[in-house]
Amino acid sequence: CSPTMAFCPVFRKLPWNPSSFAAQRQRALAKHASLWQAWASRGLASAQRLEDQLPGLKPLPGEKLVHRDPVAEREMAVWPQLPLDIRESLLDAQKPGLGFQGWLGPKHCAQLIPSDYSGRAGVYKLFTEAEAQALIALTATEEGVHVPSKEETARKYVGRYNTLRQAVKDKWLMGALWQRLSQNPGALVDMEYWEKVVGANSDLRLVRTQPPKGSEKAGQHLKHVDTREMNNDFVDAADPDLRTRISIITVQCYLNPEEHEGGEFVVWPPRLNLADPGNKKESILYENVPQSNSELVAVKVRLRNGEAVVFHQDTDQCYHGGAPVTGDRDKVALRFVLDMRKTDVPAAGDMYKEPEYGLGFTNDRSSINLNRETPGTERNTINCVERRRRRA
Repeated sequence: CSPTMAFCPVFRKLPWNPSSFAAQRQRALAKHASLWQAWASRGLASAQRLEDQLPGLKPLPGEKLVHRDPVAEREMAVWPQLPLDIRESLLDAQKPGLGFQGWLGPKHCAQLIPSDYSGRAGVYKLFTEAEAQALIALTATEEGVHVPSKEETARKYVGRYNTLRQAVKDKWLMGALWQRLSQNPGALVDMEYWEKVVGANSDLRLVRTQPPKGSEKAGQHLKHVDTREMNNDFVDAADPDLRTRISIITVQCYLNPEEHEGGEFVVWPPRLNLADPGNKKESILYENVPQSNSELVAVKVRLRNGEAVVFHQDTDQCYHGGAPVTGDRDKVALRFVLDMRKTDVPAAGDMYKEPEYGLGFTNDRSSINLNRETPGTERNTINCVERRRRRA
C-alpha cells in the first residue's frame, strides 16, 4: 500500500513518518492481506476464477507469466479495495449506457471534421458514475511509496506539472476493463491493429492533476505523443529475458471532467497545423523546445465523467495533452495501454508505411530510449523536423 492518506483505507489513519515507515508498512500489509481474504469470502469470484474468466490475463502459446515482485503487486492493486458492488459492476461487460460514443470530431469541437481522427482516436464511455467515484476515492492525494512527488514527476516527464502519478499494478481491474472494451468495442474494431490486441497491461496509473496553490504552476501536460511500452508480465517460454508483448493503443480515462475547471483533453490536428496547406506530409507539430511555436493550433475537447479517449501510439496523427487545471477541484484520470504480441508488430520501417504527415514524435524526451533523429535506429519511425508555416 502507498502511505498516502487517500490511496488505501489501511493507511488513511497512518501519519507519513519516514523513520517509522517500515513498521507501518508491515502493519498495513497484514491488514491489506485481510482485504484479500474478505474478498474471497464475500461471494465474489476468487482471484483464480477471475484469472480463468477474464480475457488477457493468461499466457498465450509460447508465453510464460512471471511475477517479478508478488508483494508489490498485492500492495499496488486497487481491486480488493473496491466495494463489492463496484467490483461486480466492473465485471459486467454489457452494462447499459457504456460503450463507443464516436470518433473525435465535430460533435466534440466545431474545429474538427470527421476525417481528423476517424479510426485513430475515439471516445468510449468506460465507467459508470459510481465506478468512477470509487476509483477517485482510491487515488492518492499526496506523494508516497508508489506516488512520486510532483517535483520528481516534473523532472522525469518533460511538460508535466503539478501532477501526482500513482503507480498501480492490477491485473484484475485491467482484465475487467479489457473485457468491457473487447466484448463491446463498437467502431473501435476499425482501428488499425485492434484485431491484434491481446489484452491490457497490468501496469497503469491513477493520475491526480491539481490547480495551482500559491506559486505553483497549474497542473497540465504539454503536447506529446505516446510511445510504446513493454509488458513485464509475459515472457517467452523458452527465453525468460525476452518480453513478448508491447503496447499499441492508449486508453486515457477521465473520471471527473464535469467536476473541475480546465484540464480538457487537447489535440493538435495535423490538418490545422500544416507548413503548407498543399502538402499534407509537412506539419509544424514538432518542437525542439516545448511551447516555442506560437503558430500551432490546439483544440480542446471537453468529455463527460467516465469517458475515455482511445487512441494510437507512435504516430504524429495523435499529438495530445492536458489543458491547465484551474478552479479549486482536482482532475483525476486513469491511464492504461492495450498490448499486442511483439511477433505481430511489423518491421520498424513498415509500421506506419506512409504517414500522411511526415514529422513529429514527442516532446517527452524521457520516454525515448533511443535517439529518434538517428537514421537506422529501430524506433526512429517518424522524422523529427522543426518547421514553420510558409507564407505566400
